[in-house]
Amino acid sequence: MVIGPCSTITEAGHFARTPVLNAAILDVDLRDGDITLVVEALLAIDIPIFVYR
Repeated sequence: MVIGPCSTITEAGHFARTPVLNAAILDVDLRDGDITLVVEALLAIDIPIFVYR
């Protein structure tokens, strides 16, 4: 299942809590801030991530 795209940290944080999430592709340059908290949340629940710029 594909969820997104997300253009803000708020949206990404919301989708990070989606129970059907299997992996995440994250853009380092979201409009409203740093993706560190989203990355940490995903890693804490063992969701694989790919980060690009």
